[in-house]
Amino acid sequence: MKTNHSWKTIRNGGWCGLISLLLFLGVVVIMEQFVSVNTQTTREWLEAMGQSPHYQLNMAGHLIVPVAMLLMIVAFLRLSECLDSEKHRLIVRIATIFGIIACAIMVLQNTVQGTVMVRMGARIHNLTDESQITHFVRTYSSLRLIDQGIDLAFDIFFFTAWILFTIPMWNRAGFGRLLASIGFALFAVTTVLNVWTAPIPPSFEISPFVSLWMLVVMIQMIRIGNRLKKQTQT
Repeated sequence: MKTNHSWKTIRNGGWCGLISLLLFLGVVVIMEQFVSVNTQTTREWLEAMGQSPHYQLNMAGHLIVPVAMLLMIVAFLRLSECLDSEKHRLIVRIATIFGIIACAIMVLQNTVQGTVMVRMGARIHNLTDESQITHFVRTYSSLRLIDQGIDLAFDIFFFTAWILFTIPMWNRAGFGRLLASIGFALFAVTTVLNVWTAPIPPSFEISPFVSLWMLVVMIQMIRIGNRLKKQTQT
C-alpha cells in the first residue's frame, strides 16, 4: 500500500506537526509572559504596544504563528497520505482541504491582527487632541471585533477537518479506536461550545486537551513512519 519513500514523508509530516504545535504553544507563553502589559484601558494598552520592546515582540509573535500554520499544512498533507484508503479517500481529501483552509485563515488573521495592533499602537502617540484619541481607540476596538469572526471561521474549518480525520483513524494501525474516539469527542464538544457562544469564544476551554491529543497524533505519525522504514528494510 505504501511506497518505499512513504515512511519519510509520513515521519517528516509528524515532525512538522509537532514543531508547529510547539511553536504555537510557545507563542502563547511568550505573549502572556513578555508581551502582556498591566494596563487598565484599551488606550493604555495601545500606547504600550506602540513602544519598544512590545512593538517588536508583538509583531514577532504574530509572525511565528503563520510559520506554525505552514508547518501544519505539511502535517495535514502527510496525515492524509497516512490515512488514505479506498474506503475513506473522499473523507480524507475533504478533511485535508478543510485543514489547509483553516491554516490559511489563521495566517491571515495573525498577520492582519499583529499589523493592526502595532501600527495603531504607534500612531496613537502622534495624536494630541483628546477627542481624536477617543475616536481612534473606538475605531481600534471595532476593528478587533473582526477577529472574532475570522477566529470562528478558523474554528469551523479546523475542527471539522479533525473530526473527519478521526473517521479513518478508527481502523488505522498506529492510531486505533481509542485515539480516534477521544479526538472525535474533543473536537465535537469544542465545535458545539464555539458555535453555541459565537461569535464570542466560550468561557470554558478544553483547548489544552485538544492540543495534547494533537501532539499524540503527531508522535504516532512519527512512529508509523519509523515502522514503515523498518518494513522497507526487511
